[in-house]
Amino acid sequence: MAKQSIKYELFNYLYKVFSELGVPVVRVVDQYTELGYPFIAIEEIQDLVSVQSFDNYGGEPKARVHLWSDADDLQTHDRLYIQIQDILMKTEQLPSYHVSLVNINTNDINDDTTNTNLQHSIIDAEFQTL
Repeated sequence: MAKQSIKYELFNYLYKVFSELGVPVVRVVDQYTELGYPFIAIEEIQDLVSVQSFDNYGGEPKARVHLWSDADDLQTHDRLYIQIQDILMKTEQLPSYHVSLVNINTNDINDDTTNTNLQHSIIDAEFQTL
């Protein structure tokens, strides 16, 4: 298999392992399709590539993951959040890259703009390539 960008490999890896949690997983652009709660939405992966020496490069890929749940079921939301966090912490080997988690930053928002009161967690994970 040809080498792919780290953005593509990280997205595919996260999509695959999040799908094993038993809830729908979509790209953010797809989240407006008819979905039940809870669900996970992955934004496009960002990457910053820096020159470390004349023939060595490093990267800092960043993933933003959204977790949407019914606000009346915070236990399920928290269980899924912990599982997502655990997956991000254990992400190390992609097909063509070795990465290490640098940090996770989470913002929780109560969303009452729909007929259902929702809990929305925005999880930003920053990695570095090794």
